[in-house]
Amino acid sequence: MTHQPSNDAGDIFGSVADLFFKIAQRYGEHLAIVQGDQVTRYTELADRVGAAVQTLRAAKIAGGDRIAIEGAASPALVAMVLACLACGVVFVLLDPGLSRARRVDILREARPKWRVRTDTSSPDDDEGIPSFDFTAANSLSSEILFRHDEGGDPNAAAYIFFTSGTTGKPKGVLGRHAGLIQFLVWERDTFGVGPDDRVSLLTGLSFDVVLRDMLMPLISGACLCIPPRTMNRDGRSILQWLRDERVTLMHAVPSLARSWLAVAGDYRNTTLRHCFFAGEALSAATVQAWRAVFLNVQVVNLYGPTETTLAKFYYRVPEICEEGVQPCGLPLPSTRALILDDAHAVQPCGTVGEIAIQTRYPSLGYFNDPENQARKFIALPEGSAYLTGDLGLLDAAGLLHFRGRRDLQVKINGVRIEPEGIAAVLQEHPAIRSAAVLPWRQADDTYSLVAYYVTDVDVDPTALRGFLAQRLSAAMVPAVFIRLEQLPLTVNGKLDRAVLPAPTYVRPVRLEARDATEQAVLAAWRMVLGTDDIGMNDDFFALGGDSLQATEICVRLGQTLDRLLTPALFLDCPTPAALAAKLPELPRCSTAAIPLAPERPRYRLSPQQRRYH
Repeated sequence: MTHQPSNDAGDIFGSVADLFFKIAQRYGEHLAIVQGDQVTRYTELADRVGAAVQTLRAAKIAGGDRIAIEGAASPALVAMVLACLACGVVFVLLDPGLSRARRVDILREARPKWRVRTDTSSPDDDEGIPSFDFTAANSLSSEILFRHDEGGDPNAAAYIFFTSGTTGKPKGVLGRHAGLIQFLVWERDTFGVGPDDRVSLLTGLSFDVVLRDMLMPLISGACLCIPPRTMNRDGRSILQWLRDERVTLMHAVPSLARSWLAVAGDYRNTTLRHCFFAGEALSAATVQAWRAVFLNVQVVNLYGPTETTLAKFYYRVPEICEEGVQPCGLPLPSTRALILDDAHAVQPCGTVGEIAIQTRYPSLGYFNDPENQARKFIALPEGSAYLTGDLGLLDAAGLLHFRGRRDLQVKINGVRIEPEGIAAVLQEHPAIRSAAVLPWRQADDTYSLVAYYVTDVDVDPTALRGFLAQRLSAAMVPAVFIRLEQLPLTVNGKLDRAVLPAPTYVRPVRLEARDATEQAVLAAWRMVLGTDDIGMNDDFFALGGDSLQATEICVRLGQTLDRLLTPALFLDCPTPAALAAKLPELPRCSTAAIPLAPERPRYRLSPQQRRYH
């Protein structure tokens, strides 16, 4: 069954940068970016984009060249992204919070010509790639850019974002200018975004969807709201920040939203006007709980993988929503869904099959993975299509419905995860002979990861967690580790997943808190994990704890015990008793010093650089 694509209003020309400069001319003194006490108006941001363009040209970075932009979310980073889009430079964002191993993998795969640092928080692991700094302090008249009429090729590459691959190595997707601008203009016009809106940027910089948070408000005359770098990212702080900043539009991942709602209490928000959920299946329970806190919000469900650019389907969730998982909805213009069987034959209405997406504005696919390119981007009698690996169906009204993953790939806290890739990384540990990682569905319909491993020596699961945490994002670190004598295999030599033992947690003899510090730690665990059935020697990960809950516990204990905790502590202190014993060694929140920046070599300016110094 197919759903015919709707017609476009017309072809898309130019670039996101062209639209931004037009908006900057029209709304020059309006607020473009707010980050804490730092305020940037459209005229100022346009000047900074001009400075970034001149910086790229001075470094002889031309259209089609690749650069890596490193730094936390800031006006300087936004200006550099817009400058790249204006010049046709292909960029990849490197979040400073990524592990060093992940950054190195991305740099090796992307092979950028330069690394551009937009603040001093960026790590200094250059991998032999030349680098230079660009900060928000740079300023240059952008009059020449207001007359920017180069247009550019809408089919050219604009950016690279990475997904996890089955080999454990990052898999790069090349996004096109046309696909990016089509989504941004569609979202702006469909939902009437304009100068009265304030849009939050809460998405991590490593995920392609950060571009809709960052750029859509700036082609709409709206204000982009970036949390201060010093702000805690726990649920209470996020909710308070949304209200204080009077945010009217935001994008969120359902699992993150649920973690915020868990600590909402009597919090109510009447300012938020639109909330777009994406990244995971959106349940009716999440929608209802969200609306009970955000009283005037319209909830929209978005669906679409990185390979087809940001999102390609949307569903305005009605006031009385259907039970269970909400539909992915209707396609954007010039897009349609095909439901295919194993032979890639199109299935009739109401039949479950693999979702394939056809669009006039796809990405350019995988630039470093020809095997997956050929397997996922296929030719059909109906035209070329991308195989999502998701199962779904089309109903009689043309609405697309999600029915789970075709393979073992899952999303945890909004991060798309391929367990085989995690197993590949685990097997790099010198003590591990073989390993497998599987997702297990929990009672609340969320997933946790279980690692099975074979080793000839004793190795502590805590050490394995630490090993993976240095190489993968927090959501990719398994919650449970199970040692086996050998991995079971089928007759043809493949892993026999059906006979792997289910994860079970053998509870130790329950120990109660012995003093005020242990009582505070235990109370925080019980509050965040939602049960009083926790003793001082229970394992955080075996109880199903994740990185979001670890962050929440750290914030709570920082407030009650005045100690500076980080989620990484749970790798070495996975029980309340171990964490309580560690607390005296930790600095106090009230006296924690800002660490000195690492000393960096100084280089003489070139003649061209001295002209702008």
